[in-house]
Amino acid sequence: PTPDEERRVIDALGTVGPAARSLDRGMLDPDDPRSIARIREQTRVLVEADRTVRDLLGIGVAELLRRLDPSGIDDQGGAAANG
Repeated sequence: PTPDEERRVIDALGTVGPAARSLDRGMLDPDDPRSIARIREQTRVLVEADRTVRDLLGIGVAELLRRLDPSGIDDQGGAAANG
């Protein structure tokens, strides 16, 4: 992928966690239009992230996350920023 495509994938993945955490079914009030709208919006965010990743990498978010190898993650950049 090009640097722009990599940025788009990373940006899309950055939306997945917050959107997924906000989809707690216990927080859905079927009688509250705002609650339904919030669930609908977060679902849209997840679908859009999956579409972006799929278009750029040929696999969806779930498959990408399954394929990630935690031992291949270089977190030294974060350590330098914190140290």
